[in-house]
Amino acid sequence: MRPLLASVVIVAAIGAAASAQRPAARSGVPTVLATRQVIVTQERLERFTEWITAVHDHEPGEDDAALERVASWSGDELRGLWADAQFLAALMRNLKLNHFEIPQRRETVAIVYKTVLLQRMRAMACAAAGRLLSADCAAIHAADSLDDQLREFAADAAADRARSGEDNYLLRRGAILHADAEMIATLLDQAKPGLTFEALAEAGTIEYPPEPGVQFEHHDYRTPSGKIELTGSAFVDAGLPRAPFASAEARPARGELRLLSPASKWLMNSSFGNDPKILKQLGEDQAFVHPDEARARGIANGARVRIGNPTGALTLRLCVSAEVPRGVILAYKSRWTANAAGDNVNALNPGNKADLAESCAVHSINVSMVPA
Repeated sequence: MRPLLASVVIVAAIGAAASAQRPAARSGVPTVLATRQVIVTQERLERFTEWITAVHDHEPGEDDAALERVASWSGDELRGLWADAQFLAALMRNLKLNHFEIPQRRETVAIVYKTVLLQRMRAMACAAAGRLLSADCAAIHAADSLDDQLREFAADAAADRARSGEDNYLLRRGAILHADAEMIATLLDQAKPGLTFEALAEAGTIEYPPEPGVQFEHHDYRTPSGKIELTGSAFVDAGLPRAPFASAEARPARGELRLLSPASKWLMNSSFGNDPKILKQLGEDQAFVHPDEARARGIANGARVRIGNPTGALTLRLCVSAEVPRGVILAYKSRWTANAAGDNVNALNPGNKADLAESCAVHSINVSMVPA
């Protein structure tokens, strides 16, 4: 994958105006440029149709099939998309246009659509503008030439136009799609410079770095002594005894439970949390307590319970298990709230830090549990 031309949708908005302009000589006399024709093929128009469908299907912020589809296109395919998007924007304002020109530094590129493809572009312009029922779009039977997905897209564009009074639904949705694609390209390049989505998709798995890194392989410890320090002034400066000591936190107040939030065996922290197969394995979000704790509160196995503290609360399905110690409630971390989960255990975390390294004190959280 490469940065995917978020400018496509920006340039498209000004395409109609730009197509009428020509570079001017210093004397003020317009320069006559040579014209090069580009004949649009059926394959290219099908790809543009696929782009509109992807724009409609893409869920903002998600690495979904629509995003992956567009992310795999080559630079030449994206340049064709850029030109077709400009022409579509021009057609949305003037459905009678029959050709399109893009002025460049040394030549003018004339984008030529055969009659049947031009009709297809006009129908898609009607859909993108949310105007399938307008007189000019009805005259060319635009709705009849569109499949169900594009008609659904047209309905959404019409609803958006009714709300906003503007016909830029496609452009805004396209900006979101390409911004998400560019973000993924950046992350891939950070993980391994030069890595593209196409290469990753083809290989499936890429080992990087080739040899695993060994932390402190050269014993370059960043301590005053240059050695591993188990005692010293850093502990004192943090308000701790000079050397480690055995300690234990006080048990939760009467009626409260200590919240433990380990990783689920089906997740790697939060990775894969939106994969349908993983979601099926995860099932409903649950809280696990010892039978004695459930019995003391009069709550049966399978009941809905509300877990809360001064920071927040969430509702989970109770699972009674003797494998959980008394005084503890266990709820797995890393559920995606984007999957209609509402909240996850993060809602209960006040953000307190551990002593020396200031890690998150996630296992020092106490909660109450009551029937939901």
